[in-house]
Amino acid sequence: MTQTPVNVGASPNDRTGDDFRDAFIKLNNNDADLDGRVTLLSRLLSNTNPSYATVTISGYTIKGVGTAAGLVAAGNDPRIVGALQAANNLSDVASPSTARASLGLGSLALQNASGAAITGGTIDGAQIGSTTPAAVTGTTITGTSFVGPIVRTDVAQNLTLTQKIQAKRNVGVGCIGRRYYIGQPVTLSQADIGGLIYCEANVGTLTVPLAANFTDGDTFWIYARGVLTVQATAGDPYTFGFADANRASFVMQPGDRCQIILGQDAWDVLSYSTAHGQALLADRAQSFTAAQKAQLQANLGSAAVTAPPEGQCRLIYTNSTTLTLIPWNGNQIWINGAFQAIPSSGVTVSNSGLSAGTLYYMYAYWTGSAISLIFNTSGYTTDPLYGIRVFGAGSSDAANRLYTYVGMVYTDAGSPGVFADAPGKRWVCSWFNPVRKALLGVAGGYSTSSSSVVELSTGARASFLTHAAQSVEAGISGQGGGGSSSVGYGMFCRVSLNNDDAAPYGFGGQAAYGNCTIASAYAWAAPEGLNFVTIRGQSQASGTTTTFNGAVAGSVLG
Repeated sequence: MTQTPVNVGASPNDRTGDDFRDAFIKLNNNDADLDGRVTLLSRLLSNTNPSYATVTISGYTIKGVGTAAGLVAAGNDPRIVGALQAANNLSDVASPSTARASLGLGSLALQNASGAAITGGTIDGAQIGSTTPAAVTGTTITGTSFVGPIVRTDVAQNLTLTQKIQAKRNVGVGCIGRRYYIGQPVTLSQADIGGLIYCEANVGTLTVPLAANFTDGDTFWIYARGVLTVQATAGDPYTFGFADANRASFVMQPGDRCQIILGQDAWDVLSYSTAHGQALLADRAQSFTAAQKAQLQANLGSAAVTAPPEGQCRLIYTNSTTLTLIPWNGNQIWINGAFQAIPSSGVTVSNSGLSAGTLYYMYAYWTGSAISLIFNTSGYTTDPLYGIRVFGAGSSDAANRLYTYVGMVYTDAGSPGVFADAPGKRWVCSWFNPVRKALLGVAGGYSTSSSSVVELSTGARASFLTHAAQSVEAGISGQGGGGSSSVGYGMFCRVSLNNDDAAPYGFGGQAAYGNCTIASAYAWAAPEGLNFVTIRGQSQASGTTTTFNGAVAGSVLG
């Protein structure tokens, strides 16, 4: 059927066109024709039966698409010669090897994941064994850097700082900042100041040089990998300060670690701890042939590798609301397996949110772009991997080592609690590189009529924070007098740590009348945390008031 046009005439109202009836009959017939065409096309598109999906319009035959006979074939229709069938899962490919070659897969596409063999080519950006570590075996392994203990002995290569340090240790070469000694006794020198000194099991003896040749604050960190005798130079009148007494030598056991620092022209032994484990070493110890050692030495070069100690810093009091971690003998601090640089201006932290009268431990952590400090009432522990002090209350060793311990602080009265660091309140204590600070109680006239030893006044105290086994020295000096003109009415006084009457002390003289000079001094290895030194004394005659006019003074590391 074809469309019939309506005759509209040559011009308006010329009476030559179709009348209304004839015109609308033509329009109705045209609409019916169009409706029929649309119906046929809809049937063509929506049916797969050839009897309904084949339409002839104006002499043209239109067929639908499908797999049945009489429809147009497409896709994987088996009537198309060479068409791959989805159900065959590529098993009908004419030549699988040619197809793999065209896709660039090669023989690797035929191997199982558990038994793949790569015989050539380059793999970039891949980690082998990162999820399930296993040994890698090969006749030649070439690369620019390696994770783990792989160290080349035959060709030049680039090594990380940690790998260089371990490799130098394996072949008996010292490193600035971290020195490794093997095979014979060692005498330290100026070059070892500030360094972490590793002594292998066969060193035996380490000699500390004359104190007179060094400056107060010079420090050595000693790490014993075997039984090690640490001794002073013969003839040195100033020997190591310990809790029991000064002495010329001491013995360290494997894994022990200590800090030796010069203070007031004498070597003090501080921060002594046991079984720290390995700190900042490569994955494992290695043994090499002479030729391999020679090649390693060539790879490492003759220049010393600079590796700073884990804490080139000090925690200091800035003001009552601010503490600062400042650079000290360098600017590096070890945090979570890497050195981070402390800015020249230091890292500050405020007292915001702190409670008064509370002991806080302070930790440094890396934000991803800077060092920051936090307070916590939970103490530290020793990281089993790196051997340094870290946060001690985390969910795992990995969580703990995010935070490196830097010191402790005790807060004074206020809301929030404020910081204090004065001779009577040394309440800021740095773990790294502590220095001697003066202690001084309030001078006054302190009286007692007790015939037994008592603290003359809590107001005479000088309090301080200290780490375990660090030396505190204190004494008293003043005038003491009896309250009677009769002979025997005198008094005794002494200095005391934490009101402990078990420690030795010096007695003062007695006076029948007037005043007599009284002095007492002692050195202790104070327990860790908040301590105080004070004046204790007694009247010689019960009920007779005697008075001491003076103060307690001393020094402590912090």
